[in-house]
Amino acid sequence: MLSPGRKQYLALKAAHPDAVLLFRMGDFYETFDADAELAARVLGIALTSRPMGKGEGRIPLAGVPHHQLERYLDILVNAGHRVAIAEQTSLPPSKGGTQGLVERRVTRVVTPGTVDSGALITSGSNNWLSSVVRDPVAGPNSWGIATVDVTTGEIRLKELNQGEILGELSRLNPREILCEQIDTLHSLNTSELPPSLRTIRPAEEFQVEYARIIWSQTSGHPPLDSFGLEDHTQALRALGAILGYIQEVWPDALAVLRPPKLEANNDFIFIDPQTRRSLDLINTRERSEESLLSVIDQTRTPMGKRLLEDRISRPSRDLREIADRLDEATLLLKDHHVRDTVRVKLSKLSDIDRLVARISSGSRNGKLLAQLRDTLRELPAIADLISPNNTQLAHLLRAGEELLILTNQLETVLAEDPPVEPGDQPTIQEEFSNSLDHQRVILTECFSELTELEVKERESTGLSIKVGYNRVFGYFLECPRSQAAHVPETYEAKQTLANSQRFTLPLLDKIENSIKSAQAAIIHEEEMIVHTMFQAVIDTTDELRELALTIARLDVACSSAELAHTNQYVRPEIVTDSTLEIINGRHPVVESKLQTGEFIANDCKLGSSAPRIMLLTGPNMAGKSTYLRQCALIVLLAHAGFYVPAEQASVPLVDRIYSRVGAQDQIAAGRSTFMVEMSETATILNNMSNESLIIFDEVGRGTATEDGLAIAQAILEHLHNDISPAPLTLFATHYRELTDVASRFDDASNHSVSVVNHDGNIVFLHKIVEGAADGSYGVHVASLAGLPESVVLRAKTILASLSKLETQEITSQGSASEATDDPRGLDRDVIKQLENLTIDQMSPKDALDYLYELKARINDFKL
Repeated sequence: MLSPGRKQYLALKAAHPDAVLLFRMGDFYETFDADAELAARVLGIALTSRPMGKGEGRIPLAGVPHHQLERYLDILVNAGHRVAIAEQTSLPPSKGGTQGLVERRVTRVVTPGTVDSGALITSGSNNWLSSVVRDPVAGPNSWGIATVDVTTGEIRLKELNQGEILGELSRLNPREILCEQIDTLHSLNTSELPPSLRTIRPAEEFQVEYARIIWSQTSGHPPLDSFGLEDHTQALRALGAILGYIQEVWPDALAVLRPPKLEANNDFIFIDPQTRRSLDLINTRERSEESLLSVIDQTRTPMGKRLLEDRISRPSRDLREIADRLDEATLLLKDHHVRDTVRVKLSKLSDIDRLVARISSGSRNGKLLAQLRDTLRELPAIADLISPNNTQLAHLLRAGEELLILTNQLETVLAEDPPVEPGDQPTIQEEFSNSLDHQRVILTECFSELTELEVKERESTGLSIKVGYNRVFGYFLECPRSQAAHVPETYEAKQTLANSQRFTLPLLDKIENSIKSAQAAIIHEEEMIVHTMFQAVIDTTDELRELALTIARLDVACSSAELAHTNQYVRPEIVTDSTLEIINGRHPVVESKLQTGEFIANDCKLGSSAPRIMLLTGPNMAGKSTYLRQCALIVLLAHAGFYVPAEQASVPLVDRIYSRVGAQDQIAAGRSTFMVEMSETATILNNMSNESLIIFDEVGRGTATEDGLAIAQAILEHLHNDISPAPLTLFATHYRELTDVASRFDDASNHSVSVVNHDGNIVFLHKIVEGAADGSYGVHVASLAGLPESVVLRAKTILASLSKLETQEITSQGSASEATDDPRGLDRDVIKQLENLTIDQMSPKDALDYLYELKARINDFKL
């Protein structure tokens, strides 16, 4: 026969069969059966067993202390498991509850996309949960995506086409993706995405009406239709699934959500996954400290760090927005003393967004209130500091009436260092409540009585009596077992231990009851007062979130100004005439790894008076790839509203940044290095516009030389001829044959990396100059890489022989051309005659005769 507790557990487990169930029992969260075996293995904890009812034998059991839940929860979720948490929802008899089974219910299911604290949450990054839906007959924007961060309440909606969805998912890097069916993402090359949990949801949740119904159940928000979403069916369908999922796994988190924001596709520069990887924007393939974000991040708050990452991951195309960001940084750049002082104060602030979210979702941790109070304390001084430089931000930092009331309440009511829950130590300040102070006096007197009782009993008995306490037996008198036989008859035995005996007295019981009564009264009143403070925070949620955004803006502006001051960055000029001009630009990440002044700066000019396509040749290790990337990063930083590493920069508004740099395969997806390269190139050519910035690095190198050269030339011609004007393009190559092609184009130019060859000693100057390179110097680079000297010498010999053969072949081909009139000789002769032809002075008969003459020459050649 099953025990009531076992029945309760099995019922909750049946409702959550796909999750590890953590079952609260007193001070522990227990797991049973297969969950216990899994928890013991994953968490490295002991696996034991216990009887749970007649006829069932011993049940596998593994548990963790309740105060270490966050730690173990992180491990389970990071291992890919969903975790259901069953909390006690009624008091046990030992704490004043009614007799019988303690009530329990699953209060939330924790998944990678719904964690709200612990090591899995990065303070400076969003923890996105995304929902993706597709309707193939919905027109161009057939994909809908909804994204939520339950730790901040943000909701973003977007509708995209097939070519944009991967770029958006790559930018968001969600921890968990909800799909209607697994095939939803199978049409995409998901190998380009970071790993995330895929969760399949019922089709009925991906419906517009379902989104409206769930949203209507959230408190304090107007209807969905009031946000201008009625014509965005795919976005609303994705939102329906994500709201339904949150309602299922963590209903309290619905109260955290903010009004959804619909993002337009042309609001930001589009950057696809391959470009994000090759430019190392947020993460790198090797070391995170070598990403762009890690180098430019000088923020001091989690709110500022998240905003900085957001601006880098989706650079703006709004001229006014870009100018405002630059203005905020410029004002702080002028006064380093103010900037330094503000940054010190910012480092003391807590994450208001996540504090508000945790409180709104039901957390009643008193320390959250203390963190919020300490943050609000610092803001008036920060506002005073920046007021002479930025009156707008200073005004926003000065709290409105509602926040002033909240700040005053927290200052005058909350204890300086409150406990997590009322009871362990004072949560409310003295002299705030007369009744609370009265109960505290009673409690103090009771503890004094305990001390007096201990002294009295020692003196009256002559024994080593002391007063003790534990949670099971309450207060007791304890003496060594050797003295137990000599205690007075009034002592009532309570517990026998190996070395001591415990007793109670009627007077001790009376004092204990008084202590319990006073403690219960204190906890009850403190809980009521704390509840009003939590509710005050919830009532000012909107104001607190606006304040958090203002702090984030200030933090990012300080970061940008500090970076500009330290590294001599300049304010870029955003222009509308499609001219890119960079004077002495530098790569921000590479420069940060060198000593000051070591990095060789370079100019770049595309568009307007300069050609829009630059063909760049030169040897390996000379700096071509660095140059390409630095130009793209400068354009990106300018659009994000940051100062840039250059002496001067004029940057046009671009709609997309594409990068085909580096070589990698995707073995698991069955794609070779060359196939990956061609797929990425196809993405660029099929989606670019004349407002795009494109960088190509050694395209075509993954196959035979003839094929690679043919592909590279065809791509170059396509870039130049198929869109007018051509997209701004930097095209690096080792195919020197392409320099002849570029020289024939009106809108292309040849540039190279300068090299000095002094008596066979090769020196790379890392300077970009006009004109084509005179060689690739591959053997020299091989020598620098440490190839054995014998191999290098042999390579030089072979290279000399190949060069000699090539010269002889060219001479031979030239003689044959003169002797046999091969097609190349014929072509040159015909072209020369046509160039010298004066068509306006020819009669129709003369023109016809000339055509017949050309026809005859071609026929003679064929014979």
